[in-house]
Amino acid sequence: MTFLQLEPEDLQPFISVFKQIPLKKQTVVTSMTVLYKSYSDDDAARCLIIGTENKDLYVLDPAAFTFLSRMHLPSVPVFISATGIYDVDYSISVACRDA
Repeated sequence: MTFLQLEPEDLQPFISVFKQIPLKKQTVVTSMTVLYKSYSDDDAARCLIIGTENKDLYVLDPAAFTFLSRMHLPSVPVFISATGIYDVDYSISVACRDA
């Protein structure tokens, strides 16, 4: 947006400053829940499940915060329900905005 507001003589310096910076894809979290990782106990580690505005669903590892699973959905998730244990057997139900 800043680029469009610049005067014509300021365009080239602006481009030369920002051309080396990689583009980033940012999104908005629309829903979250948790799922037990290895066993179901009160103090057990839990995976964070995140739904995003980009129609993606991510399951995060509780130790390293890396993706255990990535799923692309037909619409934006608004409600997530997860049951079970990730390493054993689990079920994730998602209600989407348009589907």
